[in-house]
Amino acid sequence: QSSILAIGGEADWSSPPLGGYNLCYIKPLANQAAVTLDEYAAPAVATWQAGVGRVAAFTGEADGEFSGPFTQWGSVGDFYSTLARWVAGETQQAPDGIWVTQELREGSNVLQLHLDPSRQGDPFPNPPEIRVLRGERGAAPVKETHSFRWKNADTLEANLGLTGAETILATVDFSSIGGTAMSLPPVRLPYSPEFKPEWTERGSATLKDMARQTGGRERTELASIWEEIPLKSQSLELAPWALGLAAFLFFVEILERRMAVLSKLNWNPKRVLSQTESQTEESDTQNETSAGLKKLRGWFKKSSSASITDSEVAKETANQSSVASSTASKTTSNTAQPQKRSSLSAMKQAREKAKSRTRR
Repeated sequence: QSSILAIGGEADWSSPPLGGYNLCYIKPLANQAAVTLDEYAAPAVATWQAGVGRVAAFTGEADGEFSGPFTQWGSVGDFYSTLARWVAGETQQAPDGIWVTQELREGSNVLQLHLDPSRQGDPFPNPPEIRVLRGERGAAPVKETHSFRWKNADTLEANLGLTGAETILATVDFSSIGGTAMSLPPVRLPYSPEFKPEWTERGSATLKDMARQTGGRERTELASIWEEIPLKSQSLELAPWALGLAAFLFFVEILERRMAVLSKLNWNPKRVLSQTESQTEESDTQNETSAGLKKLRGWFKKSSSASITDSEVAKETANQSSVASSTASKTTSNTAQPQKRSSLSAMKQAREKAKSRTRR
């Protein structure tokens, strides 16, 4: 049996049997548009009202293993489109040159009027009004009136906020330009806006729009930015630093003239260098002389056949000391003439003289 005519079906429809269906039972206040012919007499198509919206249910399989001969029916496309048209409701057309859109965006119902860019002037003296009917389950509906606002040269927009589980039914009034009222489908939030998944492409779309309007371009590698930045020379003002240094030196000069600060510190680079060099040479000469005398005494002690008296050793020692003192005096006096004999040559002569005496 079939009573699908109530939702716009054709009178001559005679559909083949379904290969399978979901066994269901009609709910209260629902209408059976088609039932099965088996012992269950189950609803195959059912419709009912949900608030201001429409609901339709088809218990068979649209296309698959259990659809059976139903998918081979010649009017199967008209059948499905009839159900879809009935659920969508009656369509109303806006006046020529105007396109109306409705979008649920970030917890608000956004209505837009798109005008023909090639129009000759504005189609209406004042923007159309929007009559809004708000309602929640168990509460009386509330009526509101809103107006469109110009978003750009060809678009008007109205933002209707949604709260909780309320449903909005909006109607656009075109009576100011000789048209009729156009009712839009009802809108309701599927869930709370804070639980809506973040649209990851929103930031990218905004950046692309900014780049397009400002003449920029996309950069996928940040390191390449520094390579493409043009070089720009910068000047550094040296006058303040030069003036500060001149003022400091001028102050130091005044202190030296008035108080002789550097003179009191006994600071003279040349004099300090000459004293250091003379002290170093004197210490080296004294070390060499003392080392030679020690070797000479050891040699005299180890020689068993020596017949040199203590007076002779003392005389040789005095001679070596006089040579060392004369060498040291020449070094400290800073004379320009080089030394004729070093301490090593004096030690060598003393050693040869001692050997000649022991051979007698």
